[in-house]
Amino acid sequence: MKILYILFTGDIVYEKFFKYISEKFNINLNEQQKAAALHKDGPCLVLAVPGAGKTTTLIVRLGILTSIYGINPKNILSLTFSKASAIDMKERFNYLFGDTVSAGITFSTIHSFALSVIRNYERISGRRYNIIEDTTQPINKVSILKNIYREINNEYIGEDRLDELINSIGYVKNAMLNIDEISESQIKISNFREIYNRYKRIKERYNYIDYDDMLSMSYEILNKNDRILQFYRRQYRYVTVDESQDSSLIQNKLVQLVVSPSNNLYMVGDDDQSIYGFRAAEPDYMLNFKTVYPDAKIYFMEKNYRSTKNIVNLANNFIKSNTKRYDKNMKAEREDESPVQIIEVGSVVEQLKYIIDSFKNASNLNDYAVLFRNNLSSIPLIDALDRNNIKFYMKDSKVSLSRHWVAQDIIAMLNVALNKHDVDSFERIYYKVNSYLPKAAIDHIKNSEDDLSIFQRLLMVPFLTPGQRGKVHSLRGKFSELSNKSPGAAIDFIYNELEYKDYLKRASEEGYSLQSLETIISILEYIAGNTTSIVQFIARLGELENIMDRSKYNKNKNAVTVTTIHGSKGLEFDTCYLIDVIDGQFPTQESMRKQGIEKDSSLYEEEKRLFYVGITRAKNNLYLFDIKGSGSKRIRSSEFINVVKEIIKANEEIGKVVSKSRETNNMGQHINISIGTRVFHKTFGYGRVKYIEKDVVAIDFEKWGVKRLLLSICILDERMQICG
Repeated sequence: MKILYILFTGDIVYEKFFKYISEKFNINLNEQQKAAALHKDGPCLVLAVPGAGKTTTLIVRLGILTSIYGINPKNILSLTFSKASAIDMKERFNYLFGDTVSAGITFSTIHSFALSVIRNYERISGRRYNIIEDTTQPINKVSILKNIYREINNEYIGEDRLDELINSIGYVKNAMLNIDEISESQIKISNFREIYNRYKRIKERYNYIDYDDMLSMSYEILNKNDRILQFYRRQYRYVTVDESQDSSLIQNKLVQLVVSPSNNLYMVGDDDQSIYGFRAAEPDYMLNFKTVYPDAKIYFMEKNYRSTKNIVNLANNFIKSNTKRYDKNMKAEREDESPVQIIEVGSVVEQLKYIIDSFKNASNLNDYAVLFRNNLSSIPLIDALDRNNIKFYMKDSKVSLSRHWVAQDIIAMLNVALNKHDVDSFERIYYKVNSYLPKAAIDHIKNSEDDLSIFQRLLMVPFLTPGQRGKVHSLRGKFSELSNKSPGAAIDFIYNELEYKDYLKRASEEGYSLQSLETIISILEYIAGNTTSIVQFIARLGELENIMDRSKYNKNKNAVTVTTIHGSKGLEFDTCYLIDVIDGQFPTQESMRKQGIEKDSSLYEEEKRLFYVGITRAKNNLYLFDIKGSGSKRIRSSEFINVVKEIIKANEEIGKVVSKSRETNNMGQHINISIGTRVFHKTFGYGRVKYIEKDVVAIDFEKWGVKRLLLSICILDERMQICG
């Protein structure tokens, strides 16, 4: 530290410092960055657009604090969003200033800091708290919540609802809400308040804490124990917070408590990139920064060094329609290269085919990323990548299609079709196919030990009405028919003929999104269309999970990055494909409903910020997909795609619209196929078309009999051709 301190403290010649880091490290700050880096005392908010070099500026500012202003490194606390970011920042700081600044700056996540407060309290109180986040341990948060849910609701909780439950508990604690003031309509988990309170009592009884408790408990400790509070205030006289738009209310309150009364707080972030509302991270705290800290200074860093001018102009125009934001004007440092492209396609299959064809000609797949709003979008993509031997990388595989209750229902119905003695599978789905059978009838046949089929046993139940017996006969015929269908046609049959679509509509009235449920059906149809038997289809679902799990070892191994937009935060790629930008999915149906009916635009504006984050990951090439159809279902273009088209229409230099749509709903007309047409299929051989209904074609194959197939997949994947 002394070398730089002696060099610059005489007359505080800042330009000498900037010249020093320029010549030695090739770091050349612009005027906005310099102004932000030179801030010393008092509260400060730095608003940095994507690609603005905020981390470099923050690290340089730490160097200035220690080298020019003479602040003891041990009195500086640097908080960031993740452990990886904290490690990266420490390494970068040591690389730049490690030779001249003695060790001492604390680089930490907010949770690690909170845990240090708790551990200090333990030494005083004599109590010991055990963290229950490790699911490999016998006692953990997930197992506790599963047991509580089952005891209170008298049913097992599915993986999707479990995630929702955990997120809801986290939201309550991070938003500092009073659980007694939350209504059941706000959080759509049955008996949520009772679950929350029982979970709280168990933790208090056994001194358990989870990650959310670390924040609330440390805040409570500092509020009640002045000795510990003063220790941290003396220790950390200067506090920096990176990615401040991702901080929740409890995190901001915790920091606010530590920095008072000097308020030497340096917050860096971008309100336009606040995308973690489900974790109670809202942009409001940043927007009200001057209310909390009236003497605060606000600096803008508006120059984007990452993306081309076309991408920057598109992103800048797109986000400006949001109302809850600081008025920033992002500018590109780089000139134009390729225009932004909107690729119009007729189906998810066409979307995937376009992407796969692009990757086949790529020299370095590390430069490519496929981004999406929802985890489920990864499954058809990964299936296509794997079948085309294209390596991909997923950091965290959090999606399990086969464990989703809709997929488990479909699998159960297929199991019954293949094995008419599978009572357990039938018990799962009998009330979901409009069977009108009482639970007592299922209990009756479960206790039967004969070798008769499910349906034979049901017909022997003495208390069934004539109408119920008629329904059993009907179901027996339908499940028999189901067993002879191809996987894709089987799912279509379940959805329509077994009336599973009616059950999904009823489920949507209990809090599930109907569009999300139907998306799962479409994904299952796609996976099924790539298999030749029901057994192979079921096996493929499990196989895909293993493939996803293994992909985490493919980083930087000539592999495409596959991630949600949330997961792409902080990353950048030469070329980005933003897929499944579909009305109701992106933006979500709920965000549109709240904006339209309740006049609450908060969720909708967060969806726009998420889209903004997605498009600003691209450095040179950006492709947005506008899907006109999905399987046999018609869908509308996303509102966001329409906005982008309007921006391009007003400034044609930004991008262009490329139509690749082949209208899969009229695929039969498009390829001149009709009833009686003779075809050859790579798997089933020769056959003749019996009938065509939208995207489903029935073909009577010479060796396999009648198969119902998805025509779009057969044609676009070149599995079938018309014979002369």
